Amino acid sequence: MFKSLVGAVSGAAFLMLCAPAAQAMYQTTLTFEPQLPQNGVLSISVLWDTAETSGIVSKGELTELSFVLELAGGDYVDQAIVAGVVQPIAGVARTLDDLDFLFSLNAWLLDPTNSGALAGFDNDALVRQMPDAAGVSFNIFVNTDAAYVVGFVDGAFVSEGGGETGEPLRCVSCDEGVPTAYSTVVLPTAVPVPAALPLLGAALGALGLAARRSRANRPT
Repeated sequence: MFKSLVGAVSGAAFLMLCAPAAQAMYQTTLTFEPQLPQNGVLSISVLWDTAETSGIVSKGELTELSFVLELAGGDYVDQAIVAGVVQPIAGVARTLDDLDFLFSLNAWLLDPTNSGALAGFDNDALVRQMPDAAGVSFNIFVNTDAAYVVGFVDGAFVSEGGGETGEPLRCVSCDEGVPTAYSTVVLPTAVPVPAALPLLGAALGALGLAARRSRANRPT
């Protein structure tokens, strides 16, 4: 009896301490193996934060949104939404209309590797970075068919020949742009100490009471 009670209380305490809050940060990763030959893209990661716990999450329900390109030569990061505010891209202003994002939490809960949970995303749907962006920047977008990564230098397309015309060097499509692996995970967040301590204290108190009762009931 005591052992079963200990197990039940310990399990309840563990679940209370580890249960995620309604607001959660997710990471959706699309991996390409081997790397895409034209541009060396190893993976595309999208980090997004929402208070939604079910249904379809759209761009208007995000408080954070970042895009990370894992390239052979290093990572490229675009923070599109920070604390609910849309951020510029390469020095050029963006609005919510420039972003696209649709994700089905219901489909993901049934299967975290289900690529169908992600309807698509786009960090610059109206291509604001052309022609006034500064430095190297990227348009990163995914639809139901493929993933695309288009590179810009100072707001101009990077082409195969090194000029500003022709096929973009960093654009992948068709079979080349289909990810070989897909996953979405909830990133761990620390439980605030004031919230965790009462839960832990209640669990430990219940364990102590059970132990005292167990000793009192033992034959002498």
